[in-house]
Amino acid sequence: MILFIGFGKLTKALLPFIKSDNTVYVFHKNERDEQFYNLYNVKYASPATFSKASYVFLSLPASAYSDFFTEYGQYFHKETIFFHMATALTKKEVLSFVKGGKVVPCKCIGQADQMAIDKRGLIVVPENSQEEENWLKSFFTNDMSIMVGREEDVLRINQIATKAALELAVALKKELQGNSFDKEWINQTLEITVRGVIKSYCHQQLGGFGRNLLKEIEKQNGVSENEN
Repeated sequence: MILFIGFGKLTKALLPFIKSDNTVYVFHKNERDEQFYNLYNVKYASPATFSKASYVFLSLPASAYSDFFTEYGQYFHKETIFFHMATALTKKEVLSFVKGGKVVPCKCIGQADQMAIDKRGLIVVPENSQEEENWLKSFFTNDMSIMVGREEDVLRINQIATKAALELAVALKKELQGNSFDKEWINQTLEITVRGVIKSYCHQQLGGFGRNLLKEIEKQNGVSENEN
């Protein structure tokens, strides 16, 4: 039995990457009717069935781990493999909640809902988890890359990127507002233009307008196009 604990943004973002021949169960406290779960091609699991779960994805906020395992930890069997996905929690911290089973860090690089939109994901697992790494590769489609790395580095890169993105958004919004642009123009710029330009830059697909501006920026920063 494959079980996702939590049915928020992260679980819903990961579902499209799962190979269709896998039956997936979910648990969250606010149970809905069967028709709701059919929309996502999943089944609801009650705590009484947790003992059947071989692989469990902990798709919970970091703050919810302690309460969840205090209430439901006793329902899992001792051989359960827990993939813990909260970026802000370390394996050591999770082990203080889990009284049985194996805990394997399974961390996403990037924002969950954006991965689903772009149909491209990246999960990082520790180097000493070869068996679980192979299982994840068989569980997810090729659109989800499974790589080896340290969970501390995943936290660090997500922190750096999130901080830089928010600083950019706040500064750009302030500048655009200072130029008295229409509110809808500003939102369109932040949501579409910035994201599209960065994606084109990453894939070296900038148009002429963007390439000319890039040359100016590289000249100012003392870098060449070949270094990107």
